[in-house]
Amino acid sequence: MVTFRTNYLFSVIINKEQLIPLQWLFVILVILGTLLISIPEKINRLELKKKSFLIWPLLGAFTVGLSDTLSKSIIDKTSATSFLFALAFIQIPIALVYLKLEKQSVSQFAFIIQKIHTYKFALLGSFLNVMTVLFLWLSFQYAPASIASPITASYPGLVILMAIVFLKEKILVKDLIGFSLIILGIGSLGFLS
Repeated sequence: MVTFRTNYLFSVIINKEQLIPLQWLFVILVILGTLLISIPEKINRLELKKKSFLIWPLLGAFTVGLSDTLSKSIIDKTSATSFLFALAFIQIPIALVYLKLEKQSVSQFAFIIQKIHTYKFALLGSFLNVMTVLFLWLSFQYAPASIASPITASYPGLVILMAIVFLKEKILVKDLIGFSLIILGIGSLGFLS
């Protein structure tokens, strides 16, 4: 919810986006559904007392909101293709700086390549993470950031669906309600467009 608020605030200020009231309603349905699914069954009060429990997620929400808005602004001025090409290059020095900060070496990747079978799911997860970001940036080419971001952040609904289909898990009533809100919100936003 905080990510959407910062995203919307930045989108209004930087990108001059405005949602009509009906779009607001459907975006809020998506966000509420996602929150409902994401809330754990039991909340540990000791965890809530830790300040970092709230500080890091709030900083992350603020950063994602600003990042999405600035990215949308650049995509509007150029294209998703140009943006993604530039993004690929900037990720290299960022990755190298991160390795340096973590006191890791690039040579460790030779070991990973040798043991690729052991790391296949980590590599697949990393690849899919990159694809997720690719689809987010492509969605910015066709939709306002204030609509695309909450829709792409509704992935917990898909996790629930996959848990039912592939893992044959039983879901909680709150998860079913949350999933229904996500589907209703996304379907309605698609119908409005």
